[in-house]
Amino acid sequence: MEAIKKNLDFLEISPYIRLAHYCNNATSKNHQVPRRMIYDYEFIYVCDGMMSIEYADQIYLVNAQEIHIISPAIEHYITIPENFFCNYYTIHFDFIYFGEEHNFSAEEVYRSKCNVKLETVPVDEKLLQRPLYVLDNIELPKKMRINDSVAYTTILDNIIKIHNEKNFAWQIDSKYYMLLLLKQILNDIKLKILDSRKNDGNNFSDITHYIMEHYNETLNFNTICHIYGYSYSNFRKHFKEMAGKTPHEFLTDIRIDRAIELLYMGKYTISEIAHMVGYDDNSYFSRVFKNKKGFSPSNYIK
Repeated sequence: MEAIKKNLDFLEISPYIRLAHYCNNATSKNHQVPRRMIYDYEFIYVCDGMMSIEYADQIYLVNAQEIHIISPAIEHYITIPENFFCNYYTIHFDFIYFGEEHNFSAEEVYRSKCNVKLETVPVDEKLLQRPLYVLDNIELPKKMRINDSVAYTTILDNIIKIHNEKNFAWQIDSKYYMLLLLKQILNDIKLKILDSRKNDGNNFSDITHYIMEHYNETLNFNTICHIYGYSYSNFRKHFKEMAGKTPHEFLTDIRIDRAIELLYMGKYTISEIAHMVGYDDNSYFSRVFKNKKGFSPSNYIK
């Protein structure tokens, strides 16, 4: 039986925070999070250093001044790369409170499993059936550089203080600051997309221009099209009629063409080039490159 999935509009959001924590000077030696599945959303903001978040088909390197949001029921593995450190905030939350029937202790389910000799946390089948709520038309970022670090740290410090002190009516304060955090994230998504917008009034060309300017970032076409006033299905249809390829194919071609230019320069490693053109996973980049060009990146130049 699959979890019930429902779309939420902004009027329905009433966030519930389950865990708020700041981790200082985490390294590969003192910070172990086993491979696991979470049952709510996890917001991560890296203040300093770097962390690696590995999924089945992708690896994200989250650097300083970047955020990452992990959705429920997706297995992942968080590590701090060797010789690096990481200072970061983490918030576990739901978009609405599901009631005690679907509630659980984050200390018991998550934190008690960290920093112990455990490679993989067994899946809790009951928690896996919790309702799944997602935002209408907006996908929260897998990886995004933020604009205002002070705004984020101020909100996050307040959330942690509220959850530590638990003063009178702290639950209301908790919802208030979590709403501020979500608004900050949504504003950053919108600004990031609209900053590259032209003034010619042609939304279709605006989206195409945005893809070309931001090819080396994590792009979500549904979110981009929504902010520009398009549905992705219509944009995809018209784009393919005009360009002869889908937006995803167009993006991949831009990335591979740019990678070839960097390969010819001879200044960078394959791993560095993969990161420079928008791929956090070097192996995945090599597979895409070989699929497009018939050779691995290293053999292509030869």
